[in-house]
Amino acid sequence: MKEKLLSLLKRLHGKTPLWLSAVYMPFVYFFRHLQTFFLKSYLIEGEERESGELIKIAYFGSDEKIRNYWMRMLFREISSIQQGKTTALRKIKSFARSNQKQQDLAIVEMTKLTRFFFRPKQGYILPRWFDTLLDVDFSLEAIGNNDTQKHIKKHGFSCEVRTTEEDLLFFYERMFKPYIQARHKDAAVMVEYSYFLKRFKKKDSRLYFLIMDDQPVVASFNERKDGKIKFSGIGVLDGSREIVRKGAIRALYFFMLSDYKKDGIKQIGFGGASPLLSDGLTQFKISLRAFPNQKNLLGEKSLWLLPLAETNSLRTILKANPFLHIHEKKVYRAVFVDTDELSSPRELRNLLKRTHYRKIAGTNVYDLNGTDQLSDWIQELALEDHQTLPFRVEILKFN
Repeated sequence: MKEKLLSLLKRLHGKTPLWLSAVYMPFVYFFRHLQTFFLKSYLIEGEERESGELIKIAYFGSDEKIRNYWMRMLFREISSIQQGKTTALRKIKSFARSNQKQQDLAIVEMTKLTRFFFRPKQGYILPRWFDTLLDVDFSLEAIGNNDTQKHIKKHGFSCEVRTTEEDLLFFYERMFKPYIQARHKDAAVMVEYSYFLKRFKKKDSRLYFLIMDDQPVVASFNERKDGKIKFSGIGVLDGSREIVRKGAIRALYFFMLSDYKKDGIKQIGFGGASPLLSDGLTQFKISLRAFPNQKNLLGEKSLWLLPLAETNSLRTILKANPFLHIHEKKVYRAVFVDTDELSSPRELRNLLKRTHYRKIAGTNVYDLNGTDQLSDWIQELALEDHQTLPFRVEILKFN
């Protein structure tokens, strides 16, 4: 019923004269902004994704797509979701104090407006998505390895640019929509066809297709935005995982980056990536040596992660999900380590390299045991790397 009413209101708004919508829209915007200070609450229990251990999350916010994504990343299986009462943002701290024994972690949706009026001093602020960039030469070096070349040769991949609206519609209906839906499931945010069509007609937009057996199997829509080329959408034919496993996406990026290098392009917008470094798409972008766009760190929506209790369950969540967060307008990586579960300094080094983002302010490694073991290991690794690690590391005790 609610969705039908919203759909009706949207249709009526589309038919409203501009002078009339100019009268009532300021009130609509005011109401929307006011709502962001009063958050729906959900108490969620289930098995943690990696260990299967029971975890309890308190989620505050109304964006179902964001909630679905985080629940999929944190939980293997959800056993209980209880919707609580609407909670004022200013009362989150009192909720945290009174629920330290009932919940492991609170996740709170925030906006530019709520961040301005309410600036958390505890926990971590994460963007919903990080806007990322690529240095063309550096990323081409990373992707143009033997594995990529073997896939190109084995499957006979080739690449071409197409320019008709029929090609764009094929890309959208047969590639983009199925792939995004298959990749993100109930957390998918679907861009309308009109978005691509409007930009397709502009100068410097390109629609690349990867060809296999005379058939387009992967495609990417690229546009010029704010003076830079941006990869704005990618799709795989019918969302096929089999095509992805053939290395088709990496092959397409190799062809496109090679083209842009010939054109003298130095840097490209690589779209959004999750702040969770355990996310598969984020791992892929790390492998291409992407880095956060410093000019757009937080965006409109962000999340406040607030640990509530120093429990084994919370430790399990944090160990499995290192993340990037914003502190004083800089990007930091947070990695949580239990030295009892690592066998050597090199295992620690592999963990840090696997989740390493370029061009961030530093890495905070949280010692969950409170011993000196991590400090000793970091010193040992620094000696192996001729007195310097490829990233700044600070050891912190988690409490």
